[in-house]
Amino acid sequence: MDSFSQIVLEDTLELAANVMTSVERALQDVQVIRGYLNLLILDPDNAPEYVQGLRQAIADLKDAAKENEQFFIAIRLENIIRQLPSQNNPTESAV
Repeated sequence: MDSFSQIVLEDTLELAANVMTSVERALQDVQVIRGYLNLLILDPDNAPEYVQGLRQAIADLKDAAKENEQFFIAIRLENIIRQLPSQNNPTESAV
């Protein structure tokens, strides 16, 4: 994930936390995503493992956004998921 995508992700997490304040699942997902971002910084050697957890947490938040009709947030999260390397091709994007 490039630095621009990280900025967009952090901005989207802030937006989700502010807009979906009554959606406990979304708030938990935001915390989990931030945790994975911190792990990627602190322990880059385990990045492939962390990226898969990050991908799942972002997908969960995207689903919560859709369920709560926050489509702008869902679209941004979908675009971020596309920036993450996949299990099949871990070199397709650098984190």
